[in-house]
Amino acid sequence: MCEFSIIVPCYNVEPYLKSFMDSLSQQSFTDFEVLFVDDGSTDGTRLLLQEFEEKDDRIHLIRQKNQGVGMARNIGLLHARGNYVCFFDPDDIIKKDLLKENLSVLKEKKVDVCIFGIGYIDEEGKVLAKKTTLREKEKLFISSACSLKKNFDQLFYETSMFSPCNKIYSRQFLLDNQLVFPNNRTGQDSLFNIEVIKQVPVIYVTHHIYYYYRFNRKGSAARKLDKQRIKDDLAICHRFSQMINELGLSTTYSLNLNFQKFYKLVHRIKQEKENQQTLLAYLFDKKEFTSFFKFSRVNKINGKKNKFRFLYLLLSNYQLLKKGKL
Repeated sequence: MCEFSIIVPCYNVEPYLKSFMDSLSQQSFTDFEVLFVDDGSTDGTRLLLQEFEEKDDRIHLIRQKNQGVGMARNIGLLHARGNYVCFFDPDDIIKKDLLKENLSVLKEKKVDVCIFGIGYIDEEGKVLAKKTTLREKEKLFISSACSLKKNFDQLFYETSMFSPCNKIYSRQFLLDNQLVFPNNRTGQDSLFNIEVIKQVPVIYVTHHIYYYYRFNRKGSAARKLDKQRIKDDLAICHRFSQMINELGLSTTYSLNLNFQKFYKLVHRIKQEKENQQTLLAYLFDKKEFTSFFKFSRVNKINGKKNKFRFLYLLLSNYQLLKKGKL
């Protein structure tokens, strides 16, 4: 038994492993284990992980055939022995005091989920941006359905709510509620955390940044855009809408998530060189998309900039369809 189990799915990430491992070895709190799950890598990832395992008895290497990041995390969770679980990515960087500075509040408040801020780095590790979790507070506690409802605005708009990497989870909470990652190629993070929130966990949010995410890495599954990615994003919107209804929250949150997903999809598709028209036609053929864009909804979109973006999608893209250009 240890305090923390750090679960790290790995697939062809050899260039990033050393910097990730360096950030782990510098942790000021040392009672943790690292479960590297090699998801069928074809580069030198496995050999490098074997070296790590031989040098540090806190490190354990688990191998599996390529099944995707969700299944890799689930395998790691099955082997985890820690009181708390972190799901980190092997191309990212962790600040040295993450575990030490959050352990006491995890125990004292019996926290199920701890959420912290994220920074963004480029391929070379240069900081691009920092995203603190709270705009007007240093911390936030949510301990009941009532407080979840009261503070959901901050949770939705002021934290990276759908990412597992900026969170520490109680392992017992995950086990008690049988929470695992789905086997989607993309979007499994969001679907997992939607199920987490549905259980109304005790949540602690701190504005401190402890995690640096490598943005837009080459070879990342998140970069690939195709029909399956569109399906996965629509599944997230559907599941989130169900959660909002079950918890009795405002449907405005669902509308804003739908807008965020649709806007990003259209923006990404228009950057595609080969399949732009095919993907746009596929997206516009989905009833979830076409039924969403109604002028009456513009006032429910959060933020002036997003309202203009909504109108842009409503008008320009609808006219493209009418003219038969897609």
